[in-house]
Amino acid sequence: DPLIAVGRYAEASAFAQHLERLGTRDSLTAIRSGVFGRALLLQARAAVGMADTLKARELVGRSVAPLTYGYGENHRLTREATALRDGLRR
Repeated sequence: DPLIAVGRYAEASAFAQHLERLGTRDSLTAIRSGVFGRALLLQARAAVGMADTLKARELVGRSVAPLTYGYGENHRLTREATALRDGLRR
């Protein structure tokens, strides 16, 4: 994501929160929407950039299921979220 790439983590987080709000139209979104999962992943990456690993762990952990359901387990974003989640567990 461009904002993450240039170190604008707070702006990336705000943008991702906006995407998350747009994606929460019904109760199934949190587990089925790839867009919702992408928003959570972006927030997690922003949290990592701001050195908030606890928040990043929580967000990326929540992102994997909707990314997997929405985009599939082999999608680039799903693999990125899984790798970040696994890396933050260490």
